[in-house]
Amino acid sequence: MFKKRLYGMAFIILLPLPLCAANVSVLVAETGLQEGSPPFAVSGIWEGILLEVFFEEGHIVSNAPVARLPAFPDKELPGEVISDFYEAAGGGAEYFILAILDYSGVKQDGKQKQPDVHLRLFRIRPYKMLHKMYADLSKEKAVNEDFTLIKRQIERLTVYFNE
Repeated sequence: MFKKRLYGMAFIILLPLPLCAANVSVLVAETGLQEGSPPFAVSGIWEGILLEVFFEEGHIVSNAPVARLPAFPDKELPGEVISDFYEAAGGGAEYFILAILDYSGVKQDGKQKQPDVHLRLFRIRPYKMLHKMYADLSKEKAVNEDFTLIKRQIERLTVYFNE
């Protein structure tokens, strides 16, 4: 009898606590590459870092295959990724993160270089771009193995989840 009351009290106390996990969809889009060229391994690394950061923060994370844009987009949400946005919305995502990796300034001499990375955070319902940022890697002499500085920059996006 005592256990039932204890469980009942615990349930009543914990019931009003808000759940902090957001449902986030991530899409990496490459631009500045020659048509037909294979994706850079760096794009996959960025996708993995994005998924890892939000998963470790306790969020539910999904992704779509890496997209290819013909040029750097002038719209906040380029037409080439609209279907991915709606697919994320249909899957229950609350937030959509578009990471645009711009390789146009990268010398393509066979070496893996860091692209310019532009991150855009959207709330799906009601639609709104909450934040955009440029992940500045110029201050890093070399990208370290655990990508600590990159992860810290990405973690800053979570403060916009409740707007």
